[in-house]
Amino acid sequence: MATKSSSSRSKFDSSSSLGSNGYGSGSPTSPERPKTPTMRSRIDEKNALIGLNNRLANILQRKQELEDENNLLSRELQAERENTIKTLTRLQVTYDGELEGIRKALEDSDKDKARLELSNVKLTKEVDDMRNKYDKKVNELPVLQNKLAQAKAQVDKLTSDLQKAHDDKERLAREKSAFGGREKIEMQSHVKGQAEEFAVRTQIFEQEIVNIKKHREIEIEEMDSRLQKKYESQLENDIQQLRDEFERKAQASREAQENLFNAKESDMKGQIKRLKDLISSKGHELSAMQSKMDTISQKLSALEGEKFGYQQIIRDLQKKIQEDEEAFEQEKHRLERENDDLRSRMENLIKEYQDLWETKTALDQEIATYHMLLEGEERRLNQMENSPRQQKTTTTTRESTSTSKTSASFTVV
Repeated sequence: MATKSSSSRSKFDSSSSLGSNGYGSGSPTSPERPKTPTMRSRIDEKNALIGLNNRLANILQRKQELEDENNLLSRELQAERENTIKTLTRLQVTYDGELEGIRKALEDSDKDKARLELSNVKLTKEVDDMRNKYDKKVNELPVLQNKLAQAKAQVDKLTSDLQKAHDDKERLAREKSAFGGREKIEMQSHVKGQAEEFAVRTQIFEQEIVNIKKHREIEIEEMDSRLQKKYESQLENDIQQLRDEFERKAQASREAQENLFNAKESDMKGQIKRLKDLISSKGHELSAMQSKMDTISQKLSALEGEKFGYQQIIRDLQKKIQEDEEAFEQEKHRLERENDDLRSRMENLIKEYQDLWETKTALDQEIATYHMLLEGEERRLNQMENSPRQQKTTTTTRESTSTSKTSASFTVV
């Protein structure tokens, strides 16, 4: 197209270099001829052709500028389209990645939420169990307190019984000592009575001996010492038997009292020990229960704090998800607006390109028309050189035709 324009421009330059008579510039030494109507018409046609040539040159220059601008706009449009495609692709990849990350974050948050809900349910169940056990222990506490009060009452009773047993022991000891003295006095009196009785018997025997002595003086003399020894030994044996019997009775009574006292004391000590063990075990149990209750209370407090922390984490995650969704929606709307702006710019560029293309097409048509006019004018000038008369008629006809076409071409421009 540029080659065709340059060739047309060279033709215009060659035609503009013609002289006033259409055959080149005249010699300065040639005589000046009078201007005939034909020459005047040719001069007018020449001036019109010069104006048309200048206008055509301007049109061709404008056409070249428009083509360059069109090429530049095409390159800019292509670059803008490529940049838009790259931007859209990059944004699509970016937002796909962000959507995938948000989706994964949502899945992780759902998993964490489910895990926290399960943990919360488990902890709630444990708390309920602990609370039930705590309530049960609290309900058992009055019973244990009653048992403790009863045990304390039993301890007090056993203490009083022990004190009473000690008092009884002391009393029995005193009675024992008193009983020992009384028994000794009674034994002495008994021995004295026996001695008196023996003395009476001795007197009786002596009397009998005296009576028998007369009859059996020799026998009595023989038996006197033997009987004396016999009765003395018998008396000693009787006294010893009485003493042994008293000792046995006193020992048996003492042992019975001691055994009874020891049995009562052992029983009381056993009861006191059992009560002390019971009180100690109840105290340990109460201490363990109190410690367990404190541990349960601390665990409940810790669980409440952990539950509050998990709820705060869930709220923060929900808030973050909501903020991410809002930011994603805003970014999505912004990208949609940018996409709409790019689409509108592309449409405007396409419309401008279509307008430029239509202008280029109109210019090409106008240039083709000018080429046809110029070629016809060149043929007419050649014919006028060959046949002036025919040229005059043809010039008039072509002038009217050229004028009408030129006016039509100017109207198009």
